[in-house]
Amino acid sequence: MPAAQRTTARQAEPMETNFGDLLAIGDGLFTTATAHAAGLSDYELTRGVRRKQIRRVTRGVYGGPTVPDETAVSAHQVMSRAALLLHPDAVLSGVSAVLAHGLPVLDESLTRVQIERPVRQEVLTADLTIRPKRWPEADPDEAGPRLPAIDLASAIIQATLDLGVMPGVIAADAAVHDGRLTAEEVQSWPQKVVGWPASSRVRSLCPLVDGRSESPGESLFRAHMTLGGIDLLPQVTIRDAKGLIGRVDFLVQGTKVIIEFDGKIKYASGDPTVLWDEKRREDRLRALGYVVLRVVWADLMRPGALLARVRAAISAAA
Repeated sequence: MPAAQRTTARQAEPMETNFGDLLAIGDGLFTTATAHAAGLSDYELTRGVRRKQIRRVTRGVYGGPTVPDETAVSAHQVMSRAALLLHPDAVLSGVSAVLAHGLPVLDESLTRVQIERPVRQEVLTADLTIRPKRWPEADPDEAGPRLPAIDLASAIIQATLDLGVMPGVIAADAAVHDGRLTAEEVQSWPQKVVGWPASSRVRSLCPLVDGRSESPGESLFRAHMTLGGIDLLPQVTIRDAKGLIGRVDFLVQGTKVIIEFDGKIKYASGDPTVLWDEKRREDRLRALGYVVLRVVWADLMRPGALLARVRAAISAAA
């Protein structure tokens, strides 16, 4: 093609679409309908995705380019916003509402976004579970969810019905620990779901909610041990002749077995003095006759083996 013709062709080609304006207006998201209203064609949207200028979040919703360090939680939060953008009459439910209330969830629970709408029956899509409205909505004027959602208690109950006891325990324990729910409120939950499918999960959750655990890992560990017949005293302060040694995560009731749950935060700084202080603390505990057992997240994925370790520690301390 002659140079003059190539120049004319370049001039005739539509201007490069600036998706930044649409993303800014929609706080990082925009719908296909909004794009069409702004004069963009389906071809331009497809080209934008192919060039990684935008990404398709779900059918009918686009967002900015993929974030390299996106987590399961942040991806679910984006999908939740996309669901509410597609369905302005919806509120988040179940695990999606639990997350909107700022409570901890297990990554493997974050498959579909859960919403409620004024529909007659449940509908499943690739990304959404859409249910008829049945739970009260959280008061938007209170310090509550970050997005429109059902109330806190209803969110945890529905997540427990959907996902099982352990995800419910993690969320309920955190809510009681933070003072957003009381243990008495949790004990009333089975009455809300009498006769419902999987209502036994809510009954099983109630005796496992304590509120004294300080992390999801501690809540999950304590629930596994309780089901295994081992009674734990959380957050026990121990002293020796020199004074305060510290507060341990768990003491097995009636024994001298201490269990510490090791999350990553404690050692994230890489400061060697942290490890040294922890060793000195543990030496003082052992000098008093305590057996110290350390548990990490990976152990929680094998509760049977973990229970056997704890029983072995109890035998060693006897």
